[in-house]
Amino acid sequence: MADWIVERGIGEVRAARIEGGAIVEARIEPDDALRAGAILTARLVRRIPVRGEGIVAWDGGEALLHPLPHGVTEGATLLVEITRPAAPEPGKPKRARARPAAPDAVPRDAPPSPTCPAPASSARSIPTCWARPAGRC
Repeated sequence: MADWIVERGIGEVRAARIEGGAIVEARIEPDDALRAGAILTARLVRRIPVRGEGIVAWDGGEALLHPLPHGVTEGATLLVEITRPAAPEPGKPKRARARPAAPDAVPRDAPPSPTCPAPASSARSIPTCWARPAGRC
C-alpha cells in the first residue's frame, strides 16, 4: 500500500509517495501557487477570435481563455475557472489556461491538490528536514 509523507513548510508543501520503502512520486507545491479549479474575477484584455480564445488578466497573473464567450468585449470582467496553472519554460513561459466559469459560480480558491494530500490516516507529517538514509538521495 502506498503511503504519503507530507511536509508543510514555509512557503511550500512537499509530498512524497512511498511504496515498498522507496519514493515513487514526489511533489512540491508553492503556497501561493495558482491551481486548477480556482475561480477568479478577471478582465478580458485581448480577443483572439480566429482561435476562439482570449487573454484574461487579474491582479497577479493572466491566462489564455478558451472558449471565448460570445458578446464579451475587451475590458469586460468575467468569472473564469483555471484549468491549468502557468508552466515556466526557458525562453517563453506558458500562460495559465482558463475557461468561463459556470453561471452560478462564485470566486474561490482551488480545491486541495490530490498530489499534495491533506494530512489523513494515509498521510503522515514529518519534521521540517527530510531524513535520508546514508548513501541514498
